[in-house]
Amino acid sequence: MHTAFFRHLHNATSLSCALFTLVLLLPAVGQAQDGKARRPGANDDTVLERVTVSATGSGSAGHTPFSAKTMEERRLKTVEDVLNATPGIAINSWGGNHLSTTYVRGVGGMYPMNMDDSLLSFSVNGSSMNARYLRLGTLDLDSIDVLKGPQGTQSSASASAGLVSMTPRLPSQEFDGYIGSELGTGRQHTVEGAIGGGLTEDLSGRFAMRYSGENHWIDRLADGEPISKPSDFAVRGSLLWDIDDATSALLTLERQDSRAWPTLLVLRPYPDQPVLDLPAGFYNDVRQTIDRAALKLSHDFPTSRITSTSSFYHAKSNEALVYDKALMAALYHSPSLYWRQEKPDEHVFDQDLRWSSLEGERLEWALGLFAEHADRSYDSCSFGRYCTAFRDFDTDRYGLYGNTVLPLTDRLKLDAGLRYERSRTRFDATYHGSAGISTDSRELTEDALTGKLGLTYALTPDLEIHARVARGFKPGGFNVYSTQIAEGSPFRGATTDSVEAGFDAEFAAGLFSLSGAAYLNRVEDNHLLSYDSKTFLVSALNADTRAKGVDLSAGWHPGNGFDLTAGLSYVDADIRSSIFGIGDGDVLTGNKVPDAASWSATASLSYTRDLEPMLGMTEPQLITRIDYRYVGKRPADPQNHFDLDGYHKLDARIALAEGKTEFYLRGENLLDEKYDLYAYDAPASGVRYGAMVRGRAVMAGVTRKF
Repeated sequence: MHTAFFRHLHNATSLSCALFTLVLLLPAVGQAQDGKARRPGANDDTVLERVTVSATGSGSAGHTPFSAKTMEERRLKTVEDVLNATPGIAINSWGGNHLSTTYVRGVGGMYPMNMDDSLLSFSVNGSSMNARYLRLGTLDLDSIDVLKGPQGTQSSASASAGLVSMTPRLPSQEFDGYIGSELGTGRQHTVEGAIGGGLTEDLSGRFAMRYSGENHWIDRLADGEPISKPSDFAVRGSLLWDIDDATSALLTLERQDSRAWPTLLVLRPYPDQPVLDLPAGFYNDVRQTIDRAALKLSHDFPTSRITSTSSFYHAKSNEALVYDKALMAALYHSPSLYWRQEKPDEHVFDQDLRWSSLEGERLEWALGLFAEHADRSYDSCSFGRYCTAFRDFDTDRYGLYGNTVLPLTDRLKLDAGLRYERSRTRFDATYHGSAGISTDSRELTEDALTGKLGLTYALTPDLEIHARVARGFKPGGFNVYSTQIAEGSPFRGATTDSVEAGFDAEFAAGLFSLSGAAYLNRVEDNHLLSYDSKTFLVSALNADTRAKGVDLSAGWHPGNGFDLTAGLSYVDADIRSSIFGIGDGDVLTGNKVPDAASWSATASLSYTRDLEPMLGMTEPQLITRIDYRYVGKRPADPQNHFDLDGYHKLDARIALAEGKTEFYLRGENLLDEKYDLYAYDAPASGVRYGAMVRGRAVMAGVTRKF
């Protein structure tokens, strides 16, 4: 790995140990050290986060959990796959690692302006991470929880639109693991496995690895071969040291390497077999690597826990943003190839120190402080040779947070939290142009006080109602795509105000479950990227948005191997500011927020049945699953030039299992709908372009657990 990776890991370890030792010496809590406590681990963190969701009033309609089993059966290999399986969440994706925008209940920046511009946040086992990396894999995760609405009073991860909380499987003294392999159409192939167990009486470890590859579904015009052969490699190693009954240390090292994933700009309308007019091997050098290290120290007192989480990650990309000959001919009547090489690079160190109640305590509470330092750069080179723009960002972020869930009566609970955050970004850029070299140096400092206040009331033991108000904040910054000083002007931070009311209910002793929430989100100074397809100029702007809607989720659990779950989301999201004379057209008040479909829905039906002995199996079991997703039509851009069509996606899986071995067949996108990942309109030339998903695919695989 990069030398800086280990240097920052050493710094993270030293700082974490110093903070952890200081807290343990606090006289206010030191007297409690002789109590017997439970060893901290991933399950404890997950429980705390899920309790938070319930207590905030989001309820299960605002919280979508994905277990390891669900992710395996549904083949959700990336965070993007998980988000696409969640009603009320929309993603504008250009197909590769380069550009993406995520909207949660209609809240999200309208195209990213820099490398950390997302109103959605990620948390990996308690440490925050850039939500730009939607291709982040789900390798050996215990669970993923998707939380909708402003978050940030429970950890260092600040989320104005929502939070994706990832919990990896942690080492234990029990020996276990798995290995699996899969082959499919389009030469899709995956091999993965994990193994873990006790190394000594006090030390346990776990190691996991996944490799996957495929032929891209878009071909080259010249020879009909795939434009690239993308691949992903991920590896994670972790060590858990049980220092004593109350204290533990967890060290995690991981790496993800994604190669040859193309950013797609394909002329619309698409032919039956989409093609790009590109030379062979064009995407061979496209690559993104993420190296991450984390040290988590925990100590339990009889009723509380101190946790210090230090993390560092280095992410580096080499991207190709290309206008092929067909698109250039349509846009500029010049059938030549134009492309830029984009080189984002970031080093981020995050420290979170948290003191919280243990699971099961009547009074739930958490207090914490955090600090983050990030060094980022973004360079652009035309045709991969003429580098004309060099932009450097240096960001410091720090603050404190607190949250409590207070039982007011046996039926009524109050959930309240506050967060104070201050950030400072220093921006330095150098531009090379026909008039010579120009430089730009600026600084932006912002702070914000955010939080939430919620009430939950149990009408009956099986029916709760809730209401909450919450505020989130996303700091502003500088335009990463700037090519001249005027474009480098800072954009302001975005403030999200959210109001929500809903219910959670179970009927017939758990046979049926039903949850719902109605919400209103207002975003002041939302982030809007303006792009001019004729001049290639990019501007960073602010515009207010508003979203209102309803989330519903339901389940039927009759037993006998049957299980049915469904989710429905309605979102009405519009822009509340008019901006004239920008990019490819004016943005008017009343325009709909792009990519946010009014209606989306999911449904999953699973059935498990024991079979008679067959094929040498003494106790075979049939496991089947059908997953359906619907997304309605949605605007393609902030100007609302046109709408993208709605679509239906149907997946199915059938498996034959005995003991810990399972053979399966899986079909994806069985309706063969080649719907849009995104689309864009260039009104000056009457040209539209975008990207589409892979069509129907079939896979066969085997897994073995031990």
